[in-house]
Amino acid sequence: MSAQGDCEFLVQRARELVQQDLWAAKAWLITARSLYPADFNIQYEMYTIERNAERTATAGRLLYDMFVNFPDQPVVWREISIITSALRNDSQDKQTQFLRSLFETLPGRVQCEMLLKVTEQCFNTLERSEMLLLLLRRFPETVVQHGVGLGEALLEAETIEEQESPVNCFRKLFGKKHCILY
Repeated sequence: MSAQGDCEFLVQRARELVQQDLWAAKAWLITARSLYPADFNIQYEMYTIERNAERTATAGRLLYDMFVNFPDQPVVWREISIITSALRNDSQDKQTQFLRSLFETLPGRVQCEMLLKVTEQCFNTLERSEMLLLLLRRFPETVVQHGVGLGEALLEAETIEEQESPVNCFRKLFGKKHCILY
């Protein structure tokens, strides 16, 4: 059997055990991770188990490991995108609160870096602006670096989209969130 086949077997075995014996499933994954520390699927399966069990600290550590060791994996960015959506959402439901708590377990430097990278991936000006405002609220020290650019981007978007009304989505966003910054 190949190394990849071995990894898949170990992950599959853990998946089969999750519902009936969580600790046995974790043992399989810990063994798999010891044998194949650079395998993303093992790491992601461990994260999924902890996330589904709503263990914020452990899930946060595993997400951090994936962010550092597997930054090009689309699945990692999907998870981070879901978490940043929860951060922007005013909802108080259990899932949103869990995702916020998971994010809070990450070191501040990593939180800031994640928000910056998610912002860079936004193509919609309004969404990008919301992400920048979230970054500025959470990390006021970044205002010097990103604040002016945010204002300029909103003004440019307003001009490009020929918003004639003095009350448009860009001004509402800036006005609504601006007071939060100060």
